[in-house]
Amino acid sequence: MIALALRDLRLAIRAGGGFGLGLAFFLIVV
Repeated sequence: MIALALRDLRLAIRAGGGFGLGLAFFLIVV
């Protein structure tokens, strides 16, 4: 689950280029 979250996080950061979006997603998962 953590690996999947990290994968989606990397995709979100790479596609959108928004660190805040990735951080928000990480906070939601945790």
